[in-house]
Amino acid sequence: MWHRRRDPRIADEIRFHRDRLIEEYVAGGMNRRHAERRAFLEFGNAMAIEESVRDVRGRWLNDLAKDLIYAWRTLRRSRSSVARTFYIFQQTEQRLVLRAVAFG
Repeated sequence: MWHRRRDPRIADEIRFHRDRLIEEYVAGGMNRRHAERRAFLEFGNAMAIEESVRDVRGRWLNDLAKDLIYAWRTLRRSRSSVARTFYIFQQTEQRLVLRAVAFG
């Protein structure tokens, strides 16, 4: 849903880590071309990594939206459950306040 937008910070971070790995190999005595090749093989495809990061970062928002829509539809169908839910929340809140006063 919202996680398909491209965030340039993700690509920058992936590039940063790949460049650090290349620099580490070059500092270890490897020539630049071989260091880049080895870093690419070890690090993997940057676009695939970026896509998986985007999926993980955006998944919670997408799941939350789906859960809220489902909850709204369910509560709308059964109006008595809305009243019951608010009553339970109120009772729980009162118990928490009493516990905080008693043991706080």
